Amino acid sequence: MEDWSFVAVRWGIYSSLGLFFGIAGFNLYSSPARQVRNAKRLLVVMALFALAFSMAGFALMVAGMAGTTVSDIDRELARSILRDTSVGQAFLVRMAALGLATVVVVATECTSSAAKLATTGLTGAALGSLAWNGHGAASEGWMAWPHLIADVVHLLTAGAWLGAIACLLALVTRQWITHADLSAARKSLVEFAPVGTWLVALLVLTGAVNTGALLVAADPEEPEQSRWLLLLAAKLVVFAMMLGLAALHRFRLAPGLEAAVESGQIRAARRKLRMSLSLELFGGLAILAVVAWLGLLEPGW
Repeated sequence: MEDWSFVAVRWGIYSSLGLFFGIAGFNLYSSPARQVRNAKRLLVVMALFALAFSMAGFALMVAGMAGTTVSDIDRELARSILRDTSVGQAFLVRMAALGLATVVVVATECTSSAAKLATTGLTGAALGSLAWNGHGAASEGWMAWPHLIADVVHLLTAGAWLGAIACLLALVTRQWITHADLSAARKSLVEFAPVGTWLVALLVLTGAVNTGALLVAADPEEPEQSRWLLLLAAKLVVFAMMLGLAALHRFRLAPGLEAAVESGQIRAARRKLRMSLSLELFGGLAILAVVAWLGLLEPGW
């Protein structure tokens, strides 16, 4: 039986780090200065959640390995993990990158190119370090590095997509008081369309590499592994739903916003976009919950 507190904390780590990186990345390529300042609050919140969930996850891992509670954690074992294992070293890199990214976000307005690049790079390093916590670092032989690299790229791509959805949702949710607000919303929606296409392509490609590497190494005789395959199927179903919603945004709802400006039906168009983006964000978070669970199961078929 899985430790559901560990699954929940893993979900918190993936979600907060993914959103932190994705929001920072969206601000880098598709945001006017005013929107970046509005996103700063989201970045600070995600930074705090990412730091808290990362520390909680490490504490739960050490407690689980020692067979103790978090309040009675084995400090010597914790030091040994940090010093001698790739998981521990990845945790140190993650915490350092998160700490520096938090300082950059808090100490700057996040409007300069240098601040945006620093935040995106640091949060990307923190998110990518999660590959050493899961199946991506478990392959051996010639598949070890391709699998690990594919897992890192998959994490970064998923985070970029999730963060962009959150930013777009925030953009269509807040009140458009001026013509500049409306122009910024339309511009961001249009600019994300080609980026989203590349993100989907990378997600499909790296997801196929990861799944193939895991199934090739799996033992098909183990009946308990079938639950891993069922969860993977559920993940793919939700991903397909998100692809449908993304297509709806690009080809129907975003162009519909343009037409709504001319007809004066902005409120109805915005409501449809808000509902669709909310469903897409919920789907992304649901996928991360499945990923948090899958990482604790033995891959198989």
